[in-house]
Amino acid sequence: MREVVPLALFPEPTVPLQPLQIRIQQGSYSLVLYSGSHPVRRYPIGIGKDGLTPEGYFFILQKISRPRGHGDIYGTRGLIFADGGYAIHGTNTPESIGQAHSLGCIRLHNVDVEELYSFVSLGTEVIVSAHNQPLRTWSNPVRFFLTAGPDEETPQVVYHWLQ
Repeated sequence: MREVVPLALFPEPTVPLQPLQIRIQQGSYSLVLYSGSHPVRRYPIGIGKDGLTPEGYFFILQKISRPRGHGDIYGTRGLIFADGGYAIHGTNTPESIGQAHSLGCIRLHNVDVEELYSFVSLGTEVIVSAHNQPLRTWSNPVRFFLTAGPDEETPQVVYHWLQ
């Protein structure tokens, strides 16, 4: 447990961890993966320009390994979280992280989305907010990766997300 959830300033929880939840804070360009009130990982993100990233409460609807799109724009992994073409995905333009350039999707560095993809499952809650919550000083521990399953490969599909 200590390898996945670093609690350097806190004792190891005595109660079981809760289901994972993704919280996206657009104002601070950050995505935080939580288990209950315990942060598990934090990643820098890119968001939609002109408020195009939807706010609200969503769920991971589909996981895609190596999503096809024009020019490999979606990076190495994709997590669809809302109807209408909204996804959390990697990018072939890492300079867009920390900025509002997409048409509504959430962009992560490919290595970050690969790790996030390893943690989450279908149905994982996603909360997107324009407001910021205070973030404690945080450093992700050693990366954790799982291999994508064959049912998550869709080579015959070309995606048109709001990249």
